[in-house]
Amino acid sequence: MGQLKVLHIFTLVSCLFASSTPAAGQIRLAGSGSTRCSGRVEIYHSGSWGTVCDDDWDLNDAEVVCRQLGCGAAESVYQSAHFGEGTGQIWLDNVACSGSESSLTACEHRGFGTHNCGHGKDAGVVCSGAHIRLSGSGSTRCSGRVEIYHSSAWGTVCDDDWDLSDAKVVCGQLGCGTAVEATSSAHFGQGTGETWLDNVACSGSESSLTECGHNGFGTHNCGHDEDAGVVCSGLIRISGSGSTQCSGRVEIYHSSAWGTVCDDDWDLKDAEVICRYLDCGTALSATSAVFGQGSGQIWLDDVACSGSESSLTECQHRGFGTHNCNHGEDAGVVCSGLIRISGSGSTRCSGRVEIYHSSAWGTVCDDGWDLKDAEVICRYLDCGTALSATSAVFGQGSGQIWLDDVACSGSESSLTECQHRGFGTHNCNHGEDAGVVCSGLIRLSGSGSTRCSGRVEIYHRKNWGTVCDDGWDLNDAKVVCRQLGCGTAVEATASAHFGPGSGKIWLDDVACSGSESSLIECGHNGFGTHNCGHGEDAGVVCSVSLPKPSISVNEGQVSWGQNISITCSVSSEFLDGTFTLKKTSSNFSQTETGSRSATFNIHRVDFSDDGLYQCQYEKRISSNTFSSPLSDSVRISVTVIFPKPNISISPAGEVTWGQNIGISCSISTQTLGGTFILMKTSDSFNRTQNSNTNSATFDIPEVDFDDEGLYQCQYQESGPSHEFYSPTSDLFRLSVTVRLQRPSISLTSPNAGLVWGPEGAQITRGYSFVLTCSINSTFSSGHFILSFSGSNLTESAVNNSASFSFPVAEYEHQGNYSCVYEVTVSTRTFRSAVIAPISVIIKYMSLMMLVSSVSVGVLLLLLLLPLVMWLLCRRSRATKQPEILVQSQMSVRVRNNYINADEEDDEEDYVNVDAVETNEKIKEVAVLDEEASDDYDDPVSDEDHDYEEVSPNDNYNKPKEACVSVDGHREDEGETSDEEDNYENISSPSLGVDNGKEEETSDEEDNYENISSPSLGVDNGKEEETSDEENDYENVSSPSTVHYHL
Repeated sequence: MGQLKVLHIFTLVSCLFASSTPAAGQIRLAGSGSTRCSGRVEIYHSGSWGTVCDDDWDLNDAEVVCRQLGCGAAESVYQSAHFGEGTGQIWLDNVACSGSESSLTACEHRGFGTHNCGHGKDAGVVCSGAHIRLSGSGSTRCSGRVEIYHSSAWGTVCDDDWDLSDAKVVCGQLGCGTAVEATSSAHFGQGTGETWLDNVACSGSESSLTECGHNGFGTHNCGHDEDAGVVCSGLIRISGSGSTQCSGRVEIYHSSAWGTVCDDDWDLKDAEVICRYLDCGTALSATSAVFGQGSGQIWLDDVACSGSESSLTECQHRGFGTHNCNHGEDAGVVCSGLIRISGSGSTRCSGRVEIYHSSAWGTVCDDGWDLKDAEVICRYLDCGTALSATSAVFGQGSGQIWLDDVACSGSESSLTECQHRGFGTHNCNHGEDAGVVCSGLIRLSGSGSTRCSGRVEIYHRKNWGTVCDDGWDLNDAKVVCRQLGCGTAVEATASAHFGPGSGKIWLDDVACSGSESSLIECGHNGFGTHNCGHGEDAGVVCSVSLPKPSISVNEGQVSWGQNISITCSVSSEFLDGTFTLKKTSSNFSQTETGSRSATFNIHRVDFSDDGLYQCQYEKRISSNTFSSPLSDSVRISVTVIFPKPNISISPAGEVTWGQNIGISCSISTQTLGGTFILMKTSDSFNRTQNSNTNSATFDIPEVDFDDEGLYQCQYQESGPSHEFYSPTSDLFRLSVTVRLQRPSISLTSPNAGLVWGPEGAQITRGYSFVLTCSINSTFSSGHFILSFSGSNLTESAVNNSASFSFPVAEYEHQGNYSCVYEVTVSTRTFRSAVIAPISVIIKYMSLMMLVSSVSVGVLLLLLLLPLVMWLLCRRSRATKQPEILVQSQMSVRVRNNYINADEEDDEEDYVNVDAVETNEKIKEVAVLDEEASDDYDDPVSDEDHDYEEVSPNDNYNKPKEACVSVDGHREDEGETSDEEDNYENISSPSLGVDNGKEEETSDEEDNYENISSPSLGVDNGKEEETSDEENDYENVSSPSTVHYHL
């Protein structure tokens, strides 16, 4: 018994030493002015604390730290050793967290100890939990004087109206459970400095005390003797000499005071309740006064827990303060801390491995899990040596999977000190949860032994020893197999079936019922009491229980035509078995032999390979075949993954109204024969086109404004039961415009008033001119705008042109003329570019032009003069011929009216009155003609006067000699209009010509007076200004006879 006590003490000391060591990756906040939730960030690694460099340190990194510490959200980050410089190692640099990681070591960084920093760059954080704390005399993490942080200073809260609802918010904010008591009157002692809040009024649902109603920061009528406090349901604490977070003297809070627990009847079941309450894993030991003596009250005695209670106060006891103990009997616990064993069929030393991190328990993935890893677990739990490293043998866990790819050397004191991928980083599911089977106090050994078959040995007084086969049967073997996690007992062997052992024979005459959880619970003669030799060593053969294999696919998404592989693996001591891959929806089955794993290859997958797949592991031992459970299912979903197609337009460039265009869609894929879809985002436009190539073109003829908008392409491929779509292409905007050419402009003058000079077009004032604008365009329904001197004239286009007429050129018409064509298409108006202007200059008729006109007149006169001379000569010769006398009696005045050419251009009226005697000699007529030729006015043209010829028989009388004279007698009519000409002819006995002064006349009116007399004469008097368009003649006959020599 003394040896057993020494063994227990040794075990306890080992656990205390192990539990007092921080876990690798654990963080803390330290430094000047630091609190639990604000300070310099430090991390534990390779047995020492070190700092974090502030390179790239930001709020995402701080968010992970605050969450890991249970301190709420990150409020701010600090650099350059804001909380003072640390010492020792700088473990991390260039930390790059996304903010969702569960621990700082799970973030990207340069590697432990790799940095280019000094402690002057130590990083720090302030978490939201740093804004409230519990302080004061006798305070704990979950009880004390309430203080809040505001304006860079800590201050207290006044107890006016302070109640349980307010305390509930504080306890929740601190993660300390529910509120047990709201204290007042400085129960935890008086604070100092500011009193920040007063008259706090919480509903109890707020997440922070500052969200509750209050008078305002710093507004109060209190002193520090009214400081408020709280006691939260965190009523249990671990304390004492050498205590850690999960090992120490047990103390509870009652009646506003902390007290101890007496160790009477104190056992592992009681300790289990404490460890669970403290989130410290499983109970390793229930101690008595190991952590020193407490003081004050002893609140509980004779505690009797079943182990399932949630709090120690729920267990049976004698009543608060009722005991027969002293502080030399203070109870304590040693908890597993961050590691525990759990799961279906688990024992204290065999089960699913779980670790505690970031305030939550989680499992360990079995990737790379082996006996070295299990050895660390068994040593940590004081469960002997590792017998097996299992995979999901003890059922699937839940929640987080904290570790993966664990690689221990076997000498580490804690699993978190081993290499791993980082907390929370894994590619596993709970079907891969790792477990251990530790030897604990029993093991199987000997020749040909396995984990579940061999010679039975137990550990006692630091020595392994055998069991004698006296009375050894299947019930005894059943207890051993269950204790080892090896299923049912197949055989209970005797007579050293697995070879004789050595050393102690600890048990003999063992008598188990089969329901015991441990062999030492069965009846026996007592440790070391026997009458056997090692030739009688007992053994067992347990049924082989193969673990459920794991299954994985090498690709997350499987594409049509891709080669994939499915891997099945198992963690078992029974190697070289057979793996079978099965498909749940068909008879598909493939087998592969492997040591611990096998890979199944499926080439060029198609839709027929869709489905759920499972693995099974089989091992044949002796004549029996043992099969594992089926693995979890993995689904293979065959899909077609398309890239984003491209979209383009042909022809490229600007698109004009009425143009024919094509929109092309193309995609880079080997899966041809699909359908291209052209979509318009603004309406229901949707066209499809099948294509055996990787492109298709959609033609849009004669585009108009309805075709404008944003277009996208998509590619579709249809399988037997699936349709696969590519992402939509980038947007392509189709904009339609009307492109008008620059119009042309021309200038003409119908009456030849245009002269082109170096300064531009010159139009003579008074002449007409026409500007013509034209354009070559299919849009013929527009109009032209003629711009000049700030004015605009508009004419509708006819046959793509328009003329702007100016009948009389004036000076205001001088300037620069330009054309613009404007047309309305649909509801939009388009205008051409402005043509280069024509410069028009208005001028008087120049001197040169006047001289030219006179020269022309003189030249015409010179040309007519020979003709006149020829006529005179001809008349002179005619006098020598026989005369034919034509006698006319002229007694009536003849008036010739020439009507304005605008009214009757072709009509002339003549009135001839007979009874005029004509008897004139040819000689006299010749003399008259000569005299008349002195002042001869050249007629403008022969067309200006119309004469009606008279036949010899007209106005013929008997011959009578008479002398007719013409007196140029004109009434002074003054200046007449341009449209009237008056001629007056008066006969007299003599014919003469009087050349008088010619009055100024116009081009449009001439007035003549002719008077006949017996003698013929011409008198040229003053000619008045007349019009060219109307001539009036007055012919007056006298009784004299005029002779016409014909």
